[in-house]
Amino acid sequence: MDAERETAAGNYIGIRENGVVSWRGIRYARASRFGEPELAPPPRLPTVFPDFGPACVQARLRTLGAQRSEAEGSLYLNVYSPAADDARRPVVVWIHGGAYQGGAGSGYDGAPLAAQGDVVVVTVNYRLGVLGFTDLSDLGVPRNLGLRDQIAALTWVRDNIALFGGDPRAVTLAGESAGSISVSLLMLAPAAHPLFHRAIMQSGAVNLVHDDAAGRQLGSEVRSILDSEGVGLPAMSRVMVGAVLAAQQQVGWQNPGTIPAAPIFDGDLLPKSLEEALTTPTPPIPLLAGWNRDEIRFFDLPGVRGSLPRTRPRLSRLLYDQLGAETASTILAMYPESRAGTRDLGTDVNFAMPTRHFAERHAKAGHPTWMYRLDKSGLLLGAPHAADLTYLWNQRGMAYTLLRGGPLIGRRLALANRFRRHWLSFVRYGRPDRDWPEYNARTRMTHLFNDSDRSVSEVDSQRHEAWNGHDVLVARGLGKDQ
Repeated sequence: MDAERETAAGNYIGIRENGVVSWRGIRYARASRFGEPELAPPPRLPTVFPDFGPACVQARLRTLGAQRSEAEGSLYLNVYSPAADDARRPVVVWIHGGAYQGGAGSGYDGAPLAAQGDVVVVTVNYRLGVLGFTDLSDLGVPRNLGLRDQIAALTWVRDNIALFGGDPRAVTLAGESAGSISVSLLMLAPAAHPLFHRAIMQSGAVNLVHDDAAGRQLGSEVRSILDSEGVGLPAMSRVMVGAVLAAQQQVGWQNPGTIPAAPIFDGDLLPKSLEEALTTPTPPIPLLAGWNRDEIRFFDLPGVRGSLPRTRPRLSRLLYDQLGAETASTILAMYPESRAGTRDLGTDVNFAMPTRHFAERHAKAGHPTWMYRLDKSGLLLGAPHAADLTYLWNQRGMAYTLLRGGPLIGRRLALANRFRRHWLSFVRYGRPDRDWPEYNARTRMTHLFNDSDRSVSEVDSQRHEAWNGHDVLVARGLGKDQ
């Protein structure tokens, strides 16, 4: 096949570099402010896609170097493929994290994974913060616009990915942090089920979501800032983007321990409550899910310290308020009243147990499930939130080096190679390599990634048994003493 033909996916013309073709900045949908996404048509003439589209509206996130963007209409995706041919390669659609406030698909270079695994990688932008997740339903605005954007991106993939050498019948939906939570929510959203066939969840599930009360309270606070005279949607639609970001920041300050805009259990796209989400069937697809041993240590860093509950009093209150005194006391007894004990509690409340419980419910339903924990410690933060990204993707910069604990050489590089091998095997075949056993309720096998990997039966067994499948909604009870 000649080089020109290899880069032409219909009228989408890509750029070939190092054996992979990339198409950057493809508009997959259009949306007015607070409007539902509508799929964008393909270009009518051959068009080169050499540059990323702008990130969706967001403030600067110092922790991982994300830059401020005031660009609306930024529903772009990026495609990486070995060739635009008829090979029908497995596809992975990556949903980025960033606390539903920051990040972009352009932050993840899919070329190395596409080349190593002979797969097609798609990275996606979706609306964030106030413009993607604030509850303005009393003004007729659909809830969860950011999730609806993700569904639109998956629909675009279904309709177009064959042009790029991909198989629309073998799509893996994957994400980390807010992206992982998105994956878990789309597994509970029937509208999304036909659009993906495997799922990967890295550090996050259905508990970092707002219930109806929290969504309405936070939405009301945003409106009081941006529409103080009560004009309604016309005023909200005209306000400058800078004011939107300032309001988002102010609402975050007013509600420490949560994020100012996040997905909402709405009884429409999603279940109506956490309790209903915990009993909603998931689709019968393979799932790979895991967490990092010291997730909460990431939130010791400047710029993100107020994002989630980290103190023992706040964590304890969540447990007592939602699970009752007996269950809360049983759980808290597993965590010493020390800095290390409180960090373990913060990790389990926010990330580890919800991710683990989601995967266990999926396995209990008889669906193929694999579970992992990343244990490899860096120099300062142990194995914190987002450390897995530094082994999966070619993330550069001092912040990512800090999370990983050093440059990607030696044992760290060997770990990255093993992590990618399993991950890509799952994307290709719906299972990791054979040295990673499947999880089930009897053996409870979990794969531990470290300098040398091993699979063990049960992890943190006493803590796990004390939780007994319970989760708490982190944003429930806003307005109480923090």
